[in-house]
Amino acid sequence: MIVCIRSAAHLPAGFGKSLMASPFNRGKLGKRRPWRLSPSRKRGRQLANGPVGSQQGFWMAFGGAASLNREPWRRGRDALVLKETERWYAVHSLPRREVVTEVQLLAQEFRALLPRMTSTIRHARKLRTIGAPVLPSYLFMVLDLQKDRRRPVKGTFGLESLIMTRDMPEPVPQGVIEQLLEYNGETGIVRFDRGLREGRSIRVPAGPFVHALGRLKRRAANGRARVLLDIVGGNVPAPLDCSALEAV
Repeated sequence: MIVCIRSAAHLPAGFGKSLMASPFNRGKLGKRRPWRLSPSRKRGRQLANGPVGSQQGFWMAFGGAASLNREPWRRGRDALVLKETERWYAVHSLPRREVVTEVQLLAQEFRALLPRMTSTIRHARKLRTIGAPVLPSYLFMVLDLQKDRRRPVKGTFGLESLIMTRDMPEPVPQGVIEQLLEYNGETGIVRFDRGLREGRSIRVPAGPFVHALGRLKRRAANGRARVLLDIVGGNVPAPLDCSALEAV
C-alpha cells in the first residue's frame, strides 16, 4: 500500500515527533536509548580487558585483582585441582578463537585451561613474541557430568564442540593435564626445557632464531645455555635462554 502525501497539511498531528522518536532514527536524530549488558557478557568483557588479556581474566576469576601481585599463577593453579567426580574434558574451539572461548567459559564460572607457550611470529619484517596455544584450537575444562549442564557449554561463543565418544564427552586421560601444569612456569607459560641435556638436539620456538635446529653444548645454572645452531651451512654458537629451547 502506497500513500502519497502532497503537502505538510495532510500530515497527522504529532507525526514529526513520532518520526523523531522512531527507533530507526535515534542514532542520528534523537538521543540513543542506553543499553545494558547481560551479566554473563558483562563478566566476559571484564575478564577480557587488561594488558595481558584472558590470562589476567583467569587470575581475577580465582583470586580478584589482588592475586595479580601475589603469585597469580600459583593461586590459579590451586583452583584447578579436581574434586570428587570432576574430570578434565577437551574442548574444540573455532580457528583462532581459543582465547575468546576461554574467556567465555570463565565468564560462565567454568574452570578452563588454555596451555600457552612462547612463540615468535614474523609480520611486515618485524618479529613479535606472543603466548601461542600449545594445541591450536584446543583447550580443556573441568566438568562434573552428574552436576553440570552441558547445554551452556555447547552454547559458548567461540566453542565448536566438546570431544565426544558416541553421545558422551570423552574425559582426558589422567595425568595429562597434571603433567602440563607441572611444566607451567610462574607466568603460566609451558616450558619444554626440562629434558634438555648436553649434546641433545634442540629447536628454537621463539626469538630471532625461531624454528632453527641445533645442539645443546652447555647449560649453565643461571638458566642460560650455549647452543650450536645449524644455520648458514654450519654450526654457529649462540647464547640463549633455556626457556626459549625445546628438545626434539
